[in-house]
Amino acid sequence: MTRPRLLLATRSTHKLRELRELLHLPEDVLVSLDDLGVGWDDPFVVEDLVNDERYEWRGARNYVELDPATRPAHVFRVSRAG
Repeated sequence: MTRPRLLLATRSTHKLRELRELLHLPEDVLVSLDDLGVGWDDPFVVEDLVNDERYEWRGARNYVELDPATRPAHVFRVSRAG
């Protein structure tokens, strides 16, 4: 069984380190796309475990919409495309 991890989509190692310290999380829990082996412009698959939707994203900037009435949260499983 693999240990759950939180993904932070950033290229800033400084910001990643700050957030780990703020949340008191070890390095293997809060990870970046780089830590997952996803390159800056590589595609990756995001599966929403709340509503069973799948998306193929690319890079660190992607759109997430939340709505208190219809979509109050997302829980994503992230994997490399292909």
